[in-house]
Amino acid sequence: MTALSLDSLRSARPLDSRGRVEILLLAALTAAAAFGFDRVFGDLAATARIMGAGVFALLLVTLFETRNAKLWLSAPILAMGMLLYTAYTQLPATMPFGIPRPATASGLWDGLWSGWADGLDILLPLESTGTTSVLLTYFAWIAGAACGYLLLRWRHVVWPLVPPLVLYGVTLPLAAPAPASALWLPFLLAALALGFLAFRANQRSATDVSVHTAGSVGNVLSQDFQQRTSARAIARSSLPLVLVCAALGVAASLVVAFGSNDPADPRELRPDNVAPEAIINPLTEFKAVRNLNPPVGALALDLPGQEDFSAIDRLPVAVLDAYDGAGWESTARYERRRSELDDPSDENSIDLTQTISLEEVRGPWLPAAQRPIRIDLPEVLFDSETGSLVAPDGVEVELYTVVSRIPVAGTSDLRGAELGGVDDRYTTLPAQVSADVLDLATTLASSADTPHGQTIAIVEYLQTELFIDDDAAPGHSLGRLQKFLFEEKRGSAEQFATALAVMLRTQDIPARVVVGYDLAAASDIDGDRALDVTSEHYDVWVEVPFDGFGWQAFDALPSEAAAEPLPEEVTGTTIPAPSERNVSPEPQPSEASPSEAVEQAPEPRQFGAWIFPALLVAFFAAWLLAFILMVLVSKRRKRKRRRMAPTPVGKIEGAWADATDRLLEAGVEMTPDQTFSEIAVLGAEEFGDGAATALRALVPDVAANAYSPGEPDAIAADRAWQHADQFRKDSTEGRTRRQRVSEKLNPKPLVKSG
Repeated sequence: MTALSLDSLRSARPLDSRGRVEILLLAALTAAAAFGFDRVFGDLAATARIMGAGVFALLLVTLFETRNAKLWLSAPILAMGMLLYTAYTQLPATMPFGIPRPATASGLWDGLWSGWADGLDILLPLESTGTTSVLLTYFAWIAGAACGYLLLRWRHVVWPLVPPLVLYGVTLPLAAPAPASALWLPFLLAALALGFLAFRANQRSATDVSVHTAGSVGNVLSQDFQQRTSARAIARSSLPLVLVCAALGVAASLVVAFGSNDPADPRELRPDNVAPEAIINPLTEFKAVRNLNPPVGALALDLPGQEDFSAIDRLPVAVLDAYDGAGWESTARYERRRSELDDPSDENSIDLTQTISLEEVRGPWLPAAQRPIRIDLPEVLFDSETGSLVAPDGVEVELYTVVSRIPVAGTSDLRGAELGGVDDRYTTLPAQVSADVLDLATTLASSADTPHGQTIAIVEYLQTELFIDDDAAPGHSLGRLQKFLFEEKRGSAEQFATALAVMLRTQDIPARVVVGYDLAAASDIDGDRALDVTSEHYDVWVEVPFDGFGWQAFDALPSEAAAEPLPEEVTGTTIPAPSERNVSPEPQPSEASPSEAVEQAPEPRQFGAWIFPALLVAFFAAWLLAFILMVLVSKRRKRKRRRMAPTPVGKIEGAWADATDRLLEAGVEMTPDQTFSEIAVLGAEEFGDGAATALRALVPDVAANAYSPGEPDAIAADRAWQHADQFRKDSTEGRTRRQRVSEKLNPKPLVKSG
């Protein structure tokens, strides 16, 4: 009896034929779960590398456990194996001679830190190598290793299935926007789980009852209890779990594939990839680009299938929609897109294809006529609100073809059109706008009763009463615009456009400033039907939205540069001079140089940088909490199950197993060849003679139960549990708080022990 009882305390066991079948079923289940990443990568080789990580980790754990390797030794080896496997399968480009380098270590760390976030940044399929594939390899490896430990160190029937099912769950949110769903995969997972549960439940030995002396009544009762326990385990664990897994898998697949034309995609929850502060404000360098002498090439534009270029007269680059009194900025939030960009339903529009070859004038933006709906680049950053395009970091774009949906509207169409419904930010102004600017804009707008007429009235005033001066000082703060409108009355295209936008907004007319290229003066100088656009065509204008016609461009620049501004007292001027009432204007924001503007810019939001590490920490914290709860609940259920054994034999064995569990919690090492009395001596050495009194009192009942030919009675069983409870109480009272917490959470009694 002694050898048989204590043998169950070993941390591992040699595998019999059923055990090998369990390993093979778990390996197949892990591989099938990892195959769910096939929809993420669209590359069988990439998926196979991740599948191999799970299977290899499971087999490695099996090797360690069947050799009785200590956990403190096997766990570090497994961690190092995970890093080496990931490096050689996912990061071979960082090891030109097959030897890991600092770049390899950096890639392994980046995968852990930002792999999940990078996986949600872009559309599917993901690249077969990179930070996301590194993280998913980690997931598969950990799932395979957890399978092995739960199988070989745990008695529970269902727990070994949890890691592969969690691994499959990871594939579902990543593959949500994939075009097709693997309907067969959930059924395969359910079938493998059913097979594993059948083998596991039938192989399970009685948790609380050991084999007794041959021929005794206790032996018959113990075997009967074992058989009934296995039958209940199959009925209670196998069938419901398989049905739930199959139902959830099929339901998730159906929802992803057919439930919606716009399936739930966690990428939509991710903060935008590019903050507006990360892109240089084009107005800060507008004058420098415009005044390059001699002009340099900006781009070559061709319109395939078009006889002429009359379809578009401007090529936007960047849209600025926020004004704080010191400068115009963009609030664009860029998302990674591929090929299909947008599908606006604007009426009265045409689709126009443009082939654009970029030349010397460069920036992060990709010029395109509004509004781009398709592009032939593998990946771009796109702001759906403004239609702006940006090349991804580190990507040099030379040539691309883009299709834009351009609204078609004549002057007569816009005269009676209402303003388009847009966000309030297009009418927002700082509180420091002076009364002079407000009065001037109000007076001009009062001459018309439609939004288009009011816009034209302000445009015509700027065209006729102010003058172009390309050498005017740059800047568009409120103070600079005040001087431009009422003192100097001359300025560059920058001041004309920004002043028009501010004056329109004072009348609640939505307006935004657009920087791009004016194609009216560009020409085909090479005879290849492509417009040659240079830096001298760099321009800035204002756009106003109209219902049914989208954003329409308005340019307030006079047709020719002026020699001198007209004096204010010239007769015939229909616009009154600014009001001379005694107004104490609020302080005007001063103009900032480009360097100062950068220093004054608000700090970029760190939400995107920290949300996924925080979620990762929360995920592991939740698993840690679940593990703690599972240990506590499992221990309590185990004691209750032992105490409620159907026979006195089982109850006495359960009392001794509970006492030895207490020793295991305290870290006492026991071997199968030790006797009951020797184990009681170990308890006295660990807890003291007083605390071990109840343990020594338990030994006679346990020894009689093991070796006496007679059957113990219920009184002996109750006495055994009284001794076991007293031993647990006495051994706990003498421990420090740290020891009590550590021993309570110690999962060692839950491994394959009695």
